[in-house]
Amino acid sequence: MSADRRKVLTMVSEGKISVEDAEAMLDALEPKQTASGSKVKLVGDSDAAKQLQDRVQEVARIESPVLIVGEEGTGKELIARAVHGASRRMGHPFIGFSCAASVENNDAEIFGVEQGGPGGDVKRGLLETAQGGTLFLDIGSVLLPETQHRLYSYLMNGYFTRLNGVQPVYCDVRIMVANSVDLVKEVKSGQFRADLYDRLAVCKVMSPPLRERAEDIPILTRFFVEKRAERDGRSVPVISDAVMETLNQYAWPQNVRELAGVIEQTVALCDGDELLPEHLPVLAS
Repeated sequence: MSADRRKVLTMVSEGKISVEDAEAMLDALEPKQTASGSKVKLVGDSDAAKQLQDRVQEVARIESPVLIVGEEGTGKELIARAVHGASRRMGHPFIGFSCAASVENNDAEIFGVEQGGPGGDVKRGLLETAQGGTLFLDIGSVLLPETQHRLYSYLMNGYFTRLNGVQPVYCDVRIMVANSVDLVKEVKSGQFRADLYDRLAVCKVMSPPLRERAEDIPILTRFFVEKRAERDGRSVPVISDAVMETLNQYAWPQNVRELAGVIEQTVALCDGDELLPEHLPVLAS
């Protein structure tokens, strides 16, 4: 019997959780092959890309929370999916959530709500939905103090209470948090809990900007061209030398996300077999 199963059965015997909750947890521990469990490929042959790929494999082998740090558009969620896909949790859900979408509602979205108090209708949160898998929280710096407290408490003991609830709920979920703002500065300014940062930073992954892996631009370009052509059900167009030269010379302030968007537009504008400079959208100076 696995340690996780033994833990669930012990909690039932001690009256900490109901039989119904125990059945749900044991079911979540059963390996399932789902779309979220597919492997994610991190494209690139540069030293920075290879270091990132190695780091992902290292992080996937352990169970600590993960802090992914990098500029906007560097693919932090893709990194989180790659870690999940290479881990023992790959057959269980991967759920991504943008904390900036509705800051005031993050508590309810993440931890769920007991409508009308204890005994009322239950709206399960993302933690329970991700049972056995991974919950990825993007832009973690915007979490309100109460949400930070709840998250820290969960990371320390594996339990949480839903809003308006009193009964502790146990979940086996790996937490990954991404941020583009330096959380160390947020800690020093009092905007982010130091203990929560320390817990997350045990397992830190840096997502390099495209300018630090510029030699990957050609391979990324080919990858995005092939992906877009496949989606459109068309043959893969040739990338002209002039187009590749323009892409190599551009600074890419919005990183890989901007490159992917430019390629998507370029392929859409091309009605022939070769991508030419006139197919490129106007790039910011």
